Amino acid sequence: MHPNLDSYKFDYCAEVINALQECHRTHRLKRFFGVCTPLKESLSECLTQDYRMKQAENSAKARAKKEKMRKFNEELGI
Repeated sequence: MHPNLDSYKFDYCAEVINALQECHRTHRLKRFFGVCTPLKESLSECLTQDYRMKQAENSAKARAKKEKMRKFNEELGI
């Protein structure tokens, strides 16, 4: 299961999102038999990569903030 697929939230995966939505529109019945499955798998991989990139960015921000607080506490003598 994947989150709500708003292209603006996942601009890294927008091309795959649009292709999957188009596949669902054009193959209304065939999609239940796996016609769109390769696109769905590509989307899952893309969303996983997007999640990991955001996770790395947030981790770097947290380390920087922690270091800043450590220096601030050292200046205060805490």
